[in-house]
Amino acid sequence: MKVIVYSRPTCIKCKQAKAFLKEKRISFNELNIDEHPDKMQKFIDKGLMELPIIDIDGELIAGYKQTDLKKALNID
Repeated sequence: MKVIVYSRPTCIKCKQAKAFLKEKRISFNELNIDEHPDKMQKFIDKGLMELPIIDIDGELIAGYKQTDLKKALNID
């Protein structure tokens, strides 16, 4: 499973999502969206405006919604 978290260093929900993934021992790569504005523009073009944006094997989740993450990760 490949997980990428697109976030900003000052984003509280981004920190919460990363903490959740660490707690569940889900390895992920992090990409600072401020350093890659082209990526953010692609998300905006898709209607995804809320950070973090979490890519789980190509499935995009915008914002930190624990129930959505659990479902996408297939965990309790």
